[in-house]
Amino acid sequence: MTLGLALPASGAGEATPIQPVVADELTEVMVVAPEPRYVAPTRRDRIGRVWVPVMINGKGPFRLVLDTGAMRTAVNLNVANTLGLRTDVSPRCCAS
Repeated sequence: MTLGLALPASGAGEATPIQPVVADELTEVMVVAPEPRYVAPTRRDRIGRVWVPVMINGKGPFRLVLDTGAMRTAVNLNVANTLGLRTDVSPRCCAS
């Protein structure tokens, strides 16, 4: 494969000649994962959010809202209790 670039004219008139660049041959990349790869059935709710069934610590499936832009992840109290997670429902307050 041969690639070239078009550059703007340099100086007072002539364009700078460009030598063709030959790209290295692409090699095949194989990704090997120790876990099975599969597709989970997804659904959309009435406002377009994607719901995905997930397993957490071998328990579930739980419904997860897939949000690739989320800054945090949370579970509701029912899921936390099912997973045996310690919950703290006390109000948070600023340190004085």
